[in-house]
Amino acid sequence: MVVNDTGIAAYYGGHDAYLELNGAEAMAGYGERRLALPTSDADRIAYLQEVVGSKPDNRSLQARLASLLAPPPEPAASGVEEPPAVEQAPVSQPLPLAPGPGMCE
Repeated sequence: MVVNDTGIAAYYGGHDAYLELNGAEAMAGYGERRLALPTSDADRIAYLQEVVGSKPDNRSLQARLASLLAPPPEPAASGVEEPPAVEQAPVSQPLPLAPGPGMCE
């Protein structure tokens, strides 16, 4: 079973879309238009450009495409960010428990 939420309700944007799986073929449907799903990372941008071209008013798709096209962020100077130091409170010794109902000695 495959669950595919495309946001078809008006509250979520009214995106009429579907996923079609037929043997080894995976297609996305947008109204009457069918597109083969990308099979590699390199194909994702071309796929998304085609989807945005068919739905130019969809800002969510435009934002996703922009994030894929943006250069990766610069790494920190040292390559690894050190977390800020946290001051530890002194640890108190636990009190011994006296055996009570339901407890083993």
